[in-house]
Amino acid sequence: MMQIGSVLLVGLLIGSAAGATPFDGKYLPEEFSGGAGTCAGAGQPDGITWIEGDTIVTTLFGCRLSNPVEVREKNAVRYDARCQSESEYGDEQLLLSWIGDRLLLLDWGEYSERWLKCR
Repeated sequence: MMQIGSVLLVGLLIGSAAGATPFDGKYLPEEFSGGAGTCAGAGQPDGITWIEGDTIVTTLFGCRLSNPVEVREKNAVRYDARCQSESEYGDEQLLLSWIGDRLLLLDWGEYSERWLKCR
């Protein structure tokens, strides 16, 4: 996959009018944690991904979230996600849910990721 460019990041941040969500914060994807129990314990960068309002930014792409729908039976929120890297873009659905108080599950349909919330 491609790394996110600064132009994309600026484009995602400009005009973001959504309020805070229960998922806002910096995260360390489990695949990058190296077995560390905390974000700082994994070394730099501390919180290599983040969610703020209607925006998710990772090392590979950024997504604009819209149309949140609560999924009560899963204690989750489903979003439409318009994602873009330096050379690709697409629309997907994303389901966000908590596993405990600091581990966020991101379900992209075909695959899922677990992110540790940084303190």
